Amino acid sequence: ITNFESVVLLNDNKKPYYISPPVFDKNNPYEIRLRFSEEITGSMTVKVTQPVGSYNYEIGNTVTTSGNDVIITLNGQPSNNTYLRIDILDNKIVDVSGNQVSPMNNQLGLVVMY
Repeated sequence: ITNFESVVLLNDNKKPYYISPPVFDKNNPYEIRLRFSEEITGSMTVKVTQPVGSYNYEIGNTVTTSGNDVIITLNGQPSNNTYLRIDILDNKIVDVSGNQVSPMNNQLGLVVMY
């Protein structure tokens, strides 16, 4: 028997996926985090609304990525004990190998408690 060595080049083709639910940290009431299964990059555009009486108030935001998280930084602090609706308008999140995120709901929600 003769020893044999070879280099096999592997390509990551597994899509990252969203791990629900959205996370609101009461110690940082201006942030909502969406966690994914692996390190991600790319961009996402969202619309965040909070019901105020019969009106849905839109909260401006900025979206960034860090590690496994999409971080939605709100321009204003939402009211305590209210429901926030997150509509994903554009999702260009990919993993570090360029694999597009697996399909996910375009509408998410969470209750704010601080």
